[in-house]
Amino acid sequence: MGNQRELVIEMLKYIKGGQAVAASYLGISLSVFKDRLYENKGTRFFTCDELLALQELSGTTLVADYFARAVDCIVIKKPDVAKAGSYDLFESMLSIGTARGEYEAYLAKAISDGVITSDEEAVLNTLCESIVKRRLTAHQETLAAHKPSN
Repeated sequence: MGNQRELVIEMLKYIKGGQAVAASYLGISLSVFKDRLYENKGTRFFTCDELLALQELSGTTLVADYFARAVDCIVIKKPDVAKAGSYDLFESMLSIGTARGEYEAYLAKAISDGVITSDEEAVLNTLCESIVKRRLTAHQETLAAHKPSN
């Protein structure tokens, strides 16, 4: 995702009803929404609070991910510790293995010609972030599941 306009367009893919529902959620008309999205007629882009509202509506972490990437960080969603049981922990560990397998398979393919292109690097970075996020989630779930109850 290169710019904030692309960020909003990506979030709209997760909002049932698209621009019309997003505009209504922000309390603006559809035409104002479109003007702000494309900065037509001298209008300003969405505020940070509006971007966060759209993120909430979309059920994603895309805004957080966008700004985290701008400062070379990643976003890790806190797990729902109330539902962290032994089966969930097993699934978490399995997902880490799956993510590692995807990363390692792609890495082998990427280095097969002796050069990692910028596109391959971007994919590898995304796959690596997935491993880190899954590992930290499993860690947090494990700690939460084994804390003494009060």
